[in-house]
Amino acid sequence: MRRLRAWVPDTSLGRVRLVATGISVLGLAGQTTSIGGATGSPAWDHAGRIALLTLGAIVLSTYGRDRAWPWEPVVTPLLCVAAGSAMDGPVPVVGLTIAMLLVQSLYGSRRGWAVRSAGAILAVPAALWLSPSPAQDISFDAPGALSVIPQITLTTVIARMIYHALTTQQFLTARDAVLASAGAALLAASDGAAVHRAARDAAAELIALSPGTVVLLCAPDAGGVLVIGCVGPATDLTGQVLPERVLTEPATVLEGFADWHVEQLSGGRHRMIGHPRRVPPGMISAFRSLTRGVELSEATRRSHDELDRRANHDHLTQLPNRAKFFAELAVAVGRGPDGTIALLNIDLDDFKQVNDTFGQAAGDELLVRVAERLGAAAGDRGVAARFGGDEFALMLAGVRGPGEAEQVATDLGTRLSAPQRLATATVTVGASIGVAVHEPGVNAAALTRRARPRSCRA
Repeated sequence: MRRLRAWVPDTSLGRVRLVATGISVLGLAGQTTSIGGATGSPAWDHAGRIALLTLGAIVLSTYGRDRAWPWEPVVTPLLCVAAGSAMDGPVPVVGLTIAMLLVQSLYGSRRGWAVRSAGAILAVPAALWLSPSPAQDISFDAPGALSVIPQITLTTVIARMIYHALTTQQFLTARDAVLASAGAALLAASDGAAVHRAARDAAAELIALSPGTVVLLCAPDAGGVLVIGCVGPATDLTGQVLPERVLTEPATVLEGFADWHVEQLSGGRHRMIGHPRRVPPGMISAFRSLTRGVELSEATRRSHDELDRRANHDHLTQLPNRAKFFAELAVAVGRGPDGTIALLNIDLDDFKQVNDTFGQAAGDELLVRVAERLGAAAGDRGVAARFGGDEFALMLAGVRGPGEAEQVATDLGTRLSAPQRLATATVTVGASIGVAVHEPGVNAAALTRRARPRSCRA
């Protein structure tokens, strides 16, 4: 039973194709009894059987490939004529045509379906008129041949409508799955790069559902319209500046894409969706949903970043606060090799005197200047923090032993002790700096106790 289930497709369209293929193959197999001496020509009968077997092979190979052969819409009607002309009556000819249209209408483009259907409809009277079988001449005249055309037309139209409904359902199901997965990835994104990466991946998956579709994200540029992002077959457009009329007459600028949907986004940007024939409506709504998801994720991330900044950063200097700094220090101590993590505890000397003499505004300005100098000293390999009042700290990673840490402290003390021009006065304060370098068995708390500040006044 499990082996049988493995042969059953997962999609509704796949199951319908399987059933239609089975019915068609059985119908074609049943038609073999209709060929056998009715023409009076063994060679004609043999050619009819070959045509019938070829039709069966086309049906099976189409199901196996999951798509029609490019030449199949033209060849199928011709084979129907060859096989039908060797049959012993009109009914098998009609059954043969319906069996082929029933399954082949579930594949291929609309143009291929139209060519196949028109050819198959004409194949019925052509087969009957070409047949040397007396039975067909007697029982099926020209008006009779024309009378079955509505039945055959109804069969192929209904089969195509079923195909369209199932492909639409399959597309919508796959699209919703992509959007759901993208929504989860966007909400879980921790930074802007992760948001954009999730959006690009989702866009590529959506494009895969509609081959040939291209999506451009454009922004205003001094020379026209800049393509800042592209997904689909025209990825080489990224970074190019296109003329402004691409937003109003895209087909005249971008060849190969006959239909375009252009939509304005926030910030003056535009999203352009193009297709060689017609942009699927479901693709437009999918990218609208993806855009809303990206905007929601970015807004959520900005809110999260703002809350994190307020909770973990000093409101005056914007440096990390004590809790944030020690969390970073603990991670660095746990990961960094011994002797490469240095901690500097910094106290400003005579800061209270600046506050008392020149006012709190001058004191705040001085703290901001000190924070800027600490940030410059931290660079890309460290973290500076303000604990409160005139207490600061600096963690450096990748130092080459205590000697380098002491030299950094000396240079920093010199810079902090130099005269600093404020808005209302030029002031000079000292700095007491304690230095400790991580050693085996020393955790973050012990490292902090070792870094006791000492005066570095110039």
